[in-house]
Amino acid sequence: MKIIDKIYSYLFLLFCFILPFEHSAKALPNIILLLLVAAYPFHSLRANIKTLKKELIAILLFIAVIVVNNLIFQRWEDFSIIARLFYIPMILILSSPIKNIKPCLTAFVTGAFALCSISSVLIIIKIFNDSNFVLANGEGVNDLLFGHRPYLGFMYLMATFFAFYLAVKLSNKIHQTLYVIAGIGFISFIFLIAARLSAFSVLVSMILALIYFARKIKINSRWLVGMALFIIVLGALFSGNLAKRFYINDEKINFILAEPRYYIWDCAYNILSDNPKEIIFGKGYQQTQNELTMCYRQKDNFLDAEQKQWFINRQFNTHNLFLDLLLSQGIIAFSLSVLMFLYLFLATRKDFFSLGLTVAFLLFFTVENVLIRQFGCILIALLLCFVFRQKKIYTEIEPNKT
Repeated sequence: MKIIDKIYSYLFLLFCFILPFEHSAKALPNIILLLLVAAYPFHSLRANIKTLKKELIAILLFIAVIVVNNLIFQRWEDFSIIARLFYIPMILILSSPIKNIKPCLTAFVTGAFALCSISSVLIIIKIFNDSNFVLANGEGVNDLLFGHRPYLGFMYLMATFFAFYLAVKLSNKIHQTLYVIAGIGFISFIFLIAARLSAFSVLVSMILALIYFARKIKINSRWLVGMALFIIVLGALFSGNLAKRFYINDEKINFILAEPRYYIWDCAYNILSDNPKEIIFGKGYQQTQNELTMCYRQKDNFLDAEQKQWFINRQFNTHNLFLDLLLSQGIIAFSLSVLMFLYLFLATRKDFFSLGLTVAFLLFFTVENVLIRQFGCILIALLLCFVFRQKKIYTEIEPNKT
């Protein structure tokens, strides 16, 4: 049994390490997950999932509502998207035999740092070879980053939180220094590649840190002030990249009209249904996408014909998971997602790292349809593994204080 436990732990560590490379090695995380599923029955199932019972019930209820919606209305084309949701409870269950999550976080941070290093080298080579290359919006950027910028930005943000968490929790000074350097490297890379949401989340996290640690006398304030100044300098250095990521190419055009979500969310509002059936059960993912594309074809408030055609060709989704749930799955699924976030905020309020990740999670939800991508579901699953572990720690500490 000890040998199986070790093999299981090493498999989960390998899964965490390889996860950042999911874009280039899509099959490998799935293969490792299948091996973990095969090995899981050798553990005590009931004992392992007991601590996650409430959270798993809530997540499975959320998924069940979506599944039932689509079964009733025979939206068979949507099940390829729905299937990805099961990664979240599956990974939560598979992580339950892991007693110490710190090695898993270390594996994830190491994998993310390796990917960050490879991408940095490739970007430097590209800039030297092509003087016209624009990192903000240039073609081929996703190839250099090995994935889609918003999702990788969020992944590096998670790695930043995990790196600083490990630096705080470990006593070895050398290890602490290495994790701090890794965290600073991730933040620098987020600003370099102009991942807008993640850069904004870094700023929000700094504000949260200042508020949270203001009451902690033992925390050296010079570290926080130093980090704040560092982020301000990063913002100044890479402000050009960030500005280009807002599509500001004409001084006469304000950044709101140049932002794609201005048109996307306008169309999402326009296709909101007043049909009671669709309000309760939604339209389905594919029908929502079809109506959004039709809206892009009919709208006449685009900057020019080229921009309009770009929207039609790209067939943008709602870029807001709350809107997507409301439109495609109805008010019940939407309400459950809101309640889930309220629960997360209540559960994480005592731990800065969990709270910061929850805030980043919420911001990510507001600008991306996170759960329609496999990588998005897996990242959220890993985030929830950490958050629920931290909740358990603080729940156990509380009774000991009384």
